[in-house]
Amino acid sequence: IPSSYTMPTIFSIGGKYWFANKYRESGFSPYAGLFILRFSRRNDYEDIKYYNAPEWSSFYLPEVPIGISYFTKFGLQTSLQISFPLVFPEIRIGWRFKTGK
Repeated sequence: IPSSYTMPTIFSIGGKYWFANKYRESGFSPYAGLFILRFSRRNDYEDIKYYNAPEWSSFYLPEVPIGISYFTKFGLQTSLQISFPLVFPEIRIGWRFKTGK
């Protein structure tokens, strides 16, 4: 049994700022953001083995995503980002809905 168990992020909250013109119909746009992540960790196996009950502890961590997005004229958005301090690449594909001006 591994010494600790980490669950996926329970929640993250924050925002991103796109540096290119927000009203462009299409094109590349670099961005940066700031999020707060909450994740959980269970006490390790050795502690449980000596009759201590399993307990989950929550941890909070700031995340700074940096990346670039590409917007098409018909609403498709793709982005590639790297987040710090937990360095992991992320690719996203989604649909951007237009709202009235």
